[in-house]
Amino acid sequence: MTPAPMCAEEQMTPGEAYVLLGLAQVRHLPVMRGKKLVGMISEKDLYADLADGAPGAALIKKGDSCKLEGLMSTDVVSIPSDASLAEVVDIFLEHRFGALPVVDGEELVGMLSIIDVLAAVRPLLE
Repeated sequence: MTPAPMCAEEQMTPGEAYVLLGLAQVRHLPVMRGKKLVGMISEKDLYADLADGAPGAALIKKGDSCKLEGLMSTDVVSIPSDASLAEVVDIFLEHRFGALPVVDGEELVGMLSIIDVLAAVRPLLE
């Protein structure tokens, strides 16, 4: 798990979020409204639809007039910090996510990626 992850704010532009992804060297960012987790934005959300005529292209190309609140996933699936490895694996398999926010109550405490899960499982394979 990555503790205290870099977060985006819902009023950021896609360009600002893309810069944060690069700075944090991650592909997913939690999106916050103050201290409340309100969404997730992925690298894929930001550029997968950039081809001319694709559904998201117009939103990205609007630049500063487009905000993350219009692009982010708002149906956020999170995991509690005390979740078992089996629970985490089940959630990743069910939803096919690349990363999940980790929460204590309503407080975001980290991000868990599928790479983190593989690193935890790897020693069990020997």
